[in-house]
Amino acid sequence: MRQIGFDFTRGRLDKSVHPFCGGSTNDVRITTRYNNDNPFSSLDGVMHETGHALYELNLPKDWMHQPAGKSRGMAMHESQSLLIEMQITRSLAFKKFLSNTLNKKFNIKDKATNPENLYKLGTRVNKSFIRVESDEVTYPLHIILRFNLERKIFNNEINIADIPDAWNDEFNRLFNLSINKDTDGCLQDIHWFAGLFGYFPTYSLGALTAAQFASQLRIDQEELDKEIENGEFSNLVNWLKKNIHEKASFFSTKEVLEQVTKSPLNAKYFKEYITNRYL
Repeated sequence: MRQIGFDFTRGRLDKSVHPFCGGSTNDVRITTRYNNDNPFSSLDGVMHETGHALYELNLPKDWMHQPAGKSRGMAMHESQSLLIEMQITRSLAFKKFLSNTLNKKFNIKDKATNPENLYKLGTRVNKSFIRVESDEVTYPLHIILRFNLERKIFNNEINIADIPDAWNDEFNRLFNLSINKDTDGCLQDIHWFAGLFGYFPTYSLGALTAAQFASQLRIDQEELDKEIENGEFSNLVNWLKKNIHEKASFFSTKEVLEQVTKSPLNAKYFKEYITNRYL
């Protein structure tokens, strides 16, 4: 977090059951969880929340108490978290930096921590019951499942008591897997409990937006991969700050996309990104 640019004089990191980012511009709180069987799960979670945090920390200070100075919305917010998590920290360049860090900080010199192996670990495609642990390719299916159920709930096609069975049926239809316990199914998220209906699509909209921003980022920052490999992230964060963070809510998400990429939201960038990384 510190290496990428998180300011610990204006925030902190703690543990919780579910990773999240909250607080205010001058007090950004991040939590993560740890998995003894997969240390990179917490790394991915921390990097995701750091993307959220950098957005909040870099909003224009002169407008911090005004609506125009707030973040644009959750689709934009998720684009910033997913850009850091997926576009940057799951790249081969970052895995080279990570491998070097593991070797230097912890004296871990093993084939398992070779950059190529770390990259393969981060780009495995494997169906998962848990949304937050799924890969980029199958992740949209998790969003489709939840959106389909939300629509049925609001159309009074199913009752609350029907959700576990409805979830399991829809999951089996989309993933061809059977759920044995609700903690792997409808009880895994906090969103509905918190009343955040309609939120889930922002993750996929954010992924599309992140891919589009990243496409332009790599055009503007020709030395990006070399800098990431060397643990240098200042130019990356400054680009995000100038082109996205400091624009806050002065413009719509569509306007920001058009200003930066000369195009409204277009799924072709995500398709190209997924194709190049996974095929």
